[in-house]
Amino acid sequence: MAIFNGRAFAADWQNRLQKKLDGQPVALAVVLVGEDSASQAFVKIKQKFGEAIGVEVSVREYDENITTEELIEIIEKLNDDSHFAGIIVQLPLPAHIDTDQVIAAITPTKDVDALGPDSSFTPPTVRVIEEIFKSINLDPAGRQALVIGEGRLVGRPAAVYLAQAGAEVVIADQDTADLKAKGLAAEIVVAGAGRAGLVTPDMVKPGAVLIDFGTSQNEAGRLAGDFDPSCANRASFFTPTPGGTGPVTVAMLFANLLRHQRG
Repeated sequence: MAIFNGRAFAADWQNRLQKKLDGQPVALAVVLVGEDSASQAFVKIKQKFGEAIGVEVSVREYDENITTEELIEIIEKLNDDSHFAGIIVQLPLPAHIDTDQVIAAITPTKDVDALGPDSSFTPPTVRVIEEIFKSINLDPAGRQALVIGEGRLVGRPAAVYLAQAGAEVVIADQDTADLKAKGLAAEIVVAGAGRAGLVTPDMVKPGAVLIDFGTSQNEAGRLAGDFDPSCANRASFFTPTPGGTGPVTVAMLFANLLRHQRG
C-alpha cells in the first residue's frame, strides 16, 4: 500500500515552475466575493504558492451583496487587461449570484481553473489524477471507476476524464443508497463529496486506488477527507487529507497558468 505524499509532489512541481518562469512577469487575478473563511484560506494558499514561484497573485475582494451583472462586468475588464494571464473566481459564490454566468464570462484562454464550458485548459483536478496514474503506472482503461460527488470542481471533470480514458464509470453521491456495493466493485475511487469519513474500509475493494479531493471538518473540528483514514489499509494507493491532492491541485493550477511561458 502506497500513501501519496502530496506536499512533496507539489514541492517538486513548485521547483519546476519556478525554473520555467525564471523571472518572467506573470500575473493571476483572483476574484473573491464575501467573507467565507474556507475560501479565504484557499486563496491564501494560492497566494503563497504564487509568491514562491514568482507569480503575482492579485486578489480582488468584493462585498457579498455584489450582483451577477456587476461581477460579470469586473471579469470582462480583467479579460481585457493584458497584465493578467489568468483569472480565477473563488467558489462558492453567494447563493444569489448565477455562478454559471459568472464562470462563462471568463475568456477561455484565461480560465486556468477550467471551469467554463470552453476553457483552453485541462481542469487542475484532472491533471492531478493524470499525474497520480503516471506515478503508479496505472492505465484506467477497462477498469471499474467510482466517482463520488457531482460538483463542478471534482466530480464532473473527473467522471468525464475517466470515461474518455476508457474506464467504466459509475457516478454516486453521499445519498446513494447502494454506495457500499458500488465501492466494493470499484478498482478506482475518486471522491469529492466533501463529507468527512463518508467512505469506510468495509466499502473499499481490496487493492483499490483511492483518490480523495473531499475536504471538510470532522467531529473534532479537523480537516478531513471523504475517506476514513483507515481505508488506506485496504487500498493499493491512498491519498490522505490533509497533505494529499490539495497541494498538487494548486500546483496544477499554476502549471496551467504557465503553460505558454518560455522555459
